[in-house]
Amino acid sequence: MRRTLSLLILLHITMLVSTPRYRYEETKDEDENNLPRVQALNYRLPHIPTKAPSFLGPNFLNLTAAPGTTVVLPCRVLHMGSASLSWLRRPQLTVLSSGNTLFSSSPRLRLIHSPGSPDWTLQIGPLVHEDEGTYE
Repeated sequence: MRRTLSLLILLHITMLVSTPRYRYEETKDEDENNLPRVQALNYRLPHIPTKAPSFLGPNFLNLTAAPGTTVVLPCRVLHMGSASLSWLRRPQLTVLSSGNTLFSSSPRLRLIHSPGSPDWTLQIGPLVHEDEGTYE
């Protein structure tokens, strides 16, 4: 009897949103009772239009593989900008990677990405039964 593992890949983008920093300025305006005025540090910067990140390829991929084999989970994202891509494994909601950082000491997991490339590929192998799950 041959055992197989089922891997489900869902693709999502996690955007990093920075919290604006503020500075305080003393004002001499009598109407405000000399209260400090709060402004974002980047209030003078122009708005720079950017395209939203988008996935190339299928949004859903169901893979079945035998234990001991290696699987390659592809992910291609255009217009990343300042966004960061993360690989997650469910149902435990384990964060496997964020950006170029892989959060596993296991030699079975490998994040494949070259600077400037739109490809963020997760390679898992040799597979064990505990690898079964949904990867996002």
